[in-house]
Amino acid sequence: MKKLKDLFIKKEKKLIPSAELLKGTWQEYKKYAFKFIELLIYGLIGSLPFLILIFVFFNALVKFEEGLIGFGVLGILSIFLVAAFVLMIIWNLRAQIGSIILLKEDYQPSPRESFKKANKYLVPFLGVTALLTVLIFAWGMLFLLPALIFGIYYGFAQYVQIAEDKRPFSSIERSYDLVLNYWWPVFGRFCLLILIGFLVYGLLSVPFFWIGDSGWLFESYNLLINLIWVLLSPFFTIYPYKVYKNLVKIKD
Repeated sequence: MKKLKDLFIKKEKKLIPSAELLKGTWQEYKKYAFKFIELLIYGLIGSLPFLILIFVFFNALVKFEEGLIGFGVLGILSIFLVAAFVLMIIWNLRAQIGSIILLKEDYQPSPRESFKKANKYLVPFLGVTALLTVLIFAWGMLFLLPALIFGIYYGFAQYVQIAEDKRPFSSIERSYDLVLNYWWPVFGRFCLLILIGFLVYGLLSVPFFWIGDSGWLFESYNLLINLIWVLLSPFFTIYPYKVYKNLVKIKD
């Protein structure tokens, strides 16, 4: 990999302006919002067995009686709980991968088709996610700054893995090559996305000053906020993808 001085090399072509990026992201959001939400519902369906078993397990724990039967019931429930947890992770990953497939394909596949296609990318996606975690953690052990720098360099690896069908390490190398010489513009656009997230969070949190931190009104509004975040989540998937596609256009 090249030296960090490459961060400051003058670029021949400029990255998409932030205003244009936000406008394009919003247009894509309106186009894909319902499809994204359907994919999120698939992920939620995969979470239901785990949520139900958690409830059953804790009820069994409260009513636990020592003895062979009691331990046997908890043991069986624990096995099913682990299996349900794995299922939940897989289904939510498939929903996440499916959202990138929606953006990748020109013919606009249905959410169900995207969710089904996600099976092909599941293991490589897990591989690139695990490799990213190890690399960022390793850089973080040296200091926070290297972790930040290379976190930006590797930031498109998951998009690359699905959009270009690459192996985990090749996806990370490709992400690095795409960001090379564009670190600061990419960093600035990620900061803008984070700032938007904080502003939305701040605005949504204002009513809590009058509602308080307990009671049915608090719980109802908290549920509403979670629903709003679910509805907005496609925006935070589309935005980085558009930056990635712009880098591909510039570099290729």
